[in-house]
Amino acid sequence: MTALRQQRIRAGLSAFKLAEMAGTTEIRVYHIERSRYRPRRVEAEGFARALKKPIAVLFPDGCQPEGAAR
Repeated sequence: MTALRQQRIRAGLSAFKLAEMAGTTEIRVYHIERSRYRPRRVEAEGFARALKKPIAVLFPDGCQPEGAAR
């Protein structure tokens, strides 16, 4: 289980609610939680703000490089 999913569940949030708070989509949350994609920096910042956790805690492997296709 990814750190993002663990923190979302601890916060009692649905993927839809987290997406709404972070400014992204529910499907994007699911993809990131399943490690299909790494988040863009702006998404990681939104998740960190919504969950009140540092980006490094939520995404220990980092974010997507700037200018990456995904």
